[in-house]
Amino acid sequence: MVSHAGRIGAILGGGPSLPEQLKQIPDDAILIGVNSHASRLVTCDYIAFNDYGTWETVRDLPGKKICRWPEFADIHEDCQPGVISGVMALRVALKMKLAPIILAGFDCYQTGGYFHDLTTPERAKLFTLDQHISFWKEFTSPDITVAGGPLTTIFKQSEKNMKPKSEFMEIEVTEQKNVALDSKRTAHMTVGTKTVTREIGEAAIEAGCAKEIKSKKGTE
Repeated sequence: MVSHAGRIGAILGGGPSLPEQLKQIPDDAILIGVNSHASRLVTCDYIAFNDYGTWETVRDLPGKKICRWPEFADIHEDCQPGVISGVMALRVALKMKLAPIILAGFDCYQTGGYFHDLTTPERAKLFTLDQHISFWKEFTSPDITVAGGPLTTIFKQSEKNMKPKSEFMEIEVTEQKNVALDSKRTAHMTVGTKTVTREIGEAAIEAGCAKEIKSKKGTE
């Protein structure tokens, strides 16, 4: 199992709260999307799914796949059929040593369906709110927080407006190059002077294709 020790993780459900709660997630968080929903809004580092038929909707999406079928999985998680995909994602996030882990977009079907389609799937109607919440009760780590919604009954709520102000650098790019930030993300650098986040700037300097001009703090 790959380790992301020292990194913030965010598990993204498909509830109607997701677009707003996504704004709370720090820019450098490792993103784990549940099924295909979050990929409509953001590029996920990982996508977790536990229904065989979901493969067709996620196979071409960017992000390493987490599932219980070895033939589909970049990360194989041997869980039982019927386990909620979000629960599976949380198990893997803990194994990756992500901390804190923020749960966003988990409305447990209490506010309609998915954020992009507010019709409630028939299958979801089989579960009461108590049943949905019960699936998460196996987790007791203090590192698990929620951006809001029904799961606040068992997990603490993330601090409001937790997204920190980004720190920026002004750099001069001397060579056009693709700069790897970690195992998934890539910044496409073009020659010229530009203002970028410190994370991207430091990666470009380390890659030998840029030099720092000055630092800038705050959001842009």
